[in-house]
Amino acid sequence: MTAYAMDVDHLLIAEELLKELEERALAKGDVEVAEQGDTYVLRLPEKLYAFYRLDENDYTIMVSEREPLVLVVAL
Repeated sequence: MTAYAMDVDHLLIAEELLKELEERALAKGDVEVAEQGDTYVLRLPEKLYAFYRLDENDYTIMVSEREPLVLVVAL
């Protein structure tokens, strides 16, 4: 999976490379995925995790209605 930093408020995680996001993203990085029982754990690149201060901020994770293989993290 790939994480795309779109702006200061949105981080998108896509299952595959998406041309539109490749062109518009401020930064991107590989996401590691681990399966733990019936759940999945996503490990973001350190530079994106630190940039968005995910350990300090409240955020919402949504699944895009248009692109079902894209997760939207809204800060």
